[in-house]
Amino acid sequence: MKVLAPDGSTQFMLQGGERIVSRKETRTLIKKAKKADKNKGGNYDRYCKALGKYMFKILEGQDNREPEYVSVPE
Repeated sequence: MKVLAPDGSTQFMLQGGERIVSRKETRTLIKKAKKADKNKGGNYDRYCKALGKYMFKILEGQDNREPEYVSVPE
């Protein structure tokens, strides 16, 4: 499978089994991970739990979403 850039060129190839996370979700995951790392002495478990719950929410959404396909011009 190909991931296409806005101009139609190939950005990268997927071999199979990879998951793609949106930029918005990636930013949120990074914020939550940094917050957990910053609080290692205090509420570390709480922040890790929030990060894990958010990641599982993303994965569950991907698993239950209808697949979308784009036809490739020949």
